[in-house]
Amino acid sequence: MDLWLLRLALLAIYMGAYLVLQRYLRDHPPRFKGAFVEPLERLGWALLRMLGPLLWFLPVWLWLGMVRPLSLGMVVSFGFFIPLFVFLTFLWLVGAFPSFAKAQVSAIIAWLVWGGCLLIVLITFYALGKKLLSTPTSLSDILKLLLFFIFLASPLLLAFGMLLVGASEIIPVPDDEKHALRQRLQMLTGFFSTFPKPVWVVEDGVVKTNIQGHTFYGIGPGWIMTEPENVVLIKGSSNLRRVAGPGVALTASTESPYQVLDLRNQFRVTRMTAMTRDGIEINLPISSLFRIDRGAGKIDLQSLERQAPWPYRNQQTIFKLVLAQEVDPTGKTPLEAHQAKPWDEIPLKVASNQLKQVVPEYSLEDIYSIEPQSQTLTRLVIAGRVRQVVKDTVEPLGLEILGGSVGNKVVPVNDEVIKQRVEAWKARWINKMLEWQAHTEARRLESLTKVRSKARAEVLTRVLAQIQELKDPEMTDEFVAYYLLENLIHMAHDGRVQRMLPESALATLEQLSQMTRED
Repeated sequence: MDLWLLRLALLAIYMGAYLVLQRYLRDHPPRFKGAFVEPLERLGWALLRMLGPLLWFLPVWLWLGMVRPLSLGMVVSFGFFIPLFVFLTFLWLVGAFPSFAKAQVSAIIAWLVWGGCLLIVLITFYALGKKLLSTPTSLSDILKLLLFFIFLASPLLLAFGMLLVGASEIIPVPDDEKHALRQRLQMLTGFFSTFPKPVWVVEDGVVKTNIQGHTFYGIGPGWIMTEPENVVLIKGSSNLRRVAGPGVALTASTESPYQVLDLRNQFRVTRMTAMTRDGIEINLPISSLFRIDRGAGKIDLQSLERQAPWPYRNQQTIFKLVLAQEVDPTGKTPLEAHQAKPWDEIPLKVASNQLKQVVPEYSLEDIYSIEPQSQTLTRLVIAGRVRQVVKDTVEPLGLEILGGSVGNKVVPVNDEVIKQRVEAWKARWINKMLEWQAHTEARRLESLTKVRSKARAEVLTRVLAQIQELKDPEMTDEFVAYYLLENLIHMAHDGRVQRMLPESALATLEQLSQMTRED
């Protein structure tokens, strides 16, 4: 009866302790501040957070007095040291044990604990075997002993099953990883040890640290996830090692992200100054369209359906681009003096240098005009020449040039040049307008002369026709005078002609006409 009361008390203690421990672990998740954590402390945290929730040393006390071959010492030994030995072995296999190269004293202590657990378990099994052989044991006692070991192993198997399933579901690893399960378990163990290797995520082309660990002392592999269109160049302690991504990649000891490269089409534009052939400094925009060489790969609907990664030719392409970067400390602060110009500035830099060599071959007037041979804008011809040089220069580095141009907003740097050009254009257009006006006036006068000649010819023709009809030759002179005078009066009444005559002209003509009639 006393044993049953003890078992009930132990069961109540177990359930209470389980709830308290679960709440504590839930409210106090692992913290990753980047500060160094001692190797033995990491091992203790990993045991507490992975093995602790089982509280394996409490349920085993329920078997006291239930299995005759098992003494009190055997129950405690099996219930405590077997799970501890199993978990220590697991932590050793996943690399959570202190290393002799990095922490010799901690490693010795950890291995002594592991060896002590193994020795106690072997001694306990030896004592149990000796007792079974020396004393007769019933079949029911043997069955109870088997149930005891099944009860002892079930929490362990459940814990490892949850670790395996949880690690596979929570932590993605590259498809080509040979030891994917081991890497996942190492990362999970590093997480519970409070001192893992760092975890990075690339967001909007920038590397962000999600878990602050240590690249050298941290437990397990590091982990980095890139966006679909990015790759990350990985560096070691003092060298460039490999290219990771797109997607998920694991990092080894001392590895960390060095630079993010965008695999999408890149468009860059800037303005620069150059000197024309006639000594005028101009400011003009230039642009470049390029991308990292994809080789035979391409992005289309079929590749998206296959979930294929964003393509690039090979790792050598990425290394060439990064090694082509240059450091220019001119005009920079000491902190900026050693910052390299990124790879995506290389095409514009080459284009700017080439443009400064091509522009001096043309005058400002040429740049604004059309080239006679090709009937193309001169700035487009210049852009084509520059683009070809850029293509020949940067494509061996691993870039693919898709386009580039010189913009149409080409302006002199000095505003006085603009004013002078406006005045020159103004004078030239005024001269053209004067020439046009003179030409128009000449054509008007020429047309007017022709009209007058034609009118005179018609008048004379009519007069001569009517004179020939007169029978009295003496009346010819009078008729001609009268006819001309009547026509002059008729013309003088026309408003358009009247504006060009003196005010007395019409009155004089009418007076002469009256005198002619009286005669």
